[in-house]
Amino acid sequence: MSTIAEFLEKCVGKWFSQRTGHNLTDRKSVLGKGDLWMETLTADAPEAIALCQKYGADPQAIAAGLKMRWEAITASPNKELGSSVLLALAPDPSGAGPLLATPGSNGQPQPGRYSFGSDGALWITLPVEGGWIEERIWFASDNLRFRSSTTTRSDGPTFASFCSEIRMGVTPPKA
Repeated sequence: MSTIAEFLEKCVGKWFSQRTGHNLTDRKSVLGKGDLWMETLTADAPEAIALCQKYGADPQAIAAGLKMRWEAITASPNKELGSSVLLALAPDPSGAGPLLATPGSNGQPQPGRYSFGSDGALWITLPVEGGWIEERIWFASDNLRFRSSTTTRSDGPTFASFCSEIRMGVTPPKA
């Protein structure tokens, strides 16, 4: 099993992403593709300190961090642009731990959890209004990774998606 720092470091780079999403409520599918840039975020970065301050978390407890930016094309005629910060705090003995994230859509920080499956996949659980998102991320090779996620509300799962991502470069451009 890798550590959270090793796993997130493996995510650094520019990725081409293809996504299929399924709205389970109205049974509609959404297709998308785009570019995703990820870079390491250190505990002394202004974004990391600001996110820790919102939750009263000690920046010294940061085990690893990522800064993400994306440009996506979906059924909408407009490109979807966004960014997010992800901070994994020190894990417990099982390798699981608290997670802080700022989602790109509304900029509100989200406290969540991360853990590793027996297969080495990273599991992330983040609360959303009226429910939670559970995401599984795993690598088929160093330059091919997969993500699946499910959004669940009080009445059950409402959205599911699957992404395949190919690394296009190791060093992301500065935003």
